[in-house]
Amino acid sequence: MEMRKTLIAAALGLAASQIVFSQSALAESSITDTLKQGDVIADLRLRYESVDDDDAADKDSATALTLRSRLGYETADFNGFKVLYEIEDVRAAIDDYAPENTDYDTVADPENTEINRAQISYSKDGFSLVAGRQRIILDNARFVGNVGWRQNEQTFDALKAGYKTGDLVKVSILVNSDPVDALAMIVNKEQSESRGRAICGRLKDLIPRQMFKIALQAAIGGKVIARETVGALRKDVTAKCYGGDIS
Repeated sequence: MEMRKTLIAAALGLAASQIVFSQSALAESSITDTLKQGDVIADLRLRYESVDDDDAADKDSATALTLRSRLGYETADFNGFKVLYEIEDVRAAIDDYAPENTDYDTVADPENTEINRAQISYSKDGFSLVAGRQRIILDNARFVGNVGWRQNEQTFDALKAGYKTGDLVKVSILVNSDPVDALAMIVNKEQSESRGRAICGRLKDLIPRQMFKIALQAAIGGKVIARETVGALRKDVTAKCYGGDIS
């Protein structure tokens, strides 16, 4: 038993040292993964509208058939940071309306191509920050919103910060059922399982195999939320032995 604990301690020490010395390589690969694992934004909306204003200008009734196209990309999370860039384009298939033709009533969907969103966001432990051109909707768009019923979305060049308390839990890391205090962490409950799986998976890659299996677990209290196993170097021929005559 003491030999096992000594080997596990040595393996954990080696794993920790490898984590420290491989930070630069991990950072480079993480940035590449962040760019590759992002989300493509693609959205099309066709809209028909007719307007007949009863006014003194006596203009013709307006008819508009417009297509709104949005194309963009948002990177995956990198240490809490994300980058988003989105282009918006509006084209008219039927343009019998002002401002495209001033002889008609107004439909507020002019043909246009613009940067709809270009933002950097950060979110961690309940704190959030968004800087750049962004979508802001407050109180169900009663006072501040994106004018979502129009083809040209209203976005804002702004800096938005927020904070909300989260449901925090302590995730413990156990090696062969023994907790390792140095690897324990406090995280948001929603992220606990993914963080636990990531730590167990990383330890599995770094801990050298021994003559016995090593169980790696992430747990909240008595509930195991993630598990990995470092396999033994050879078959454990004593695994089926039990008390009594084994000859």
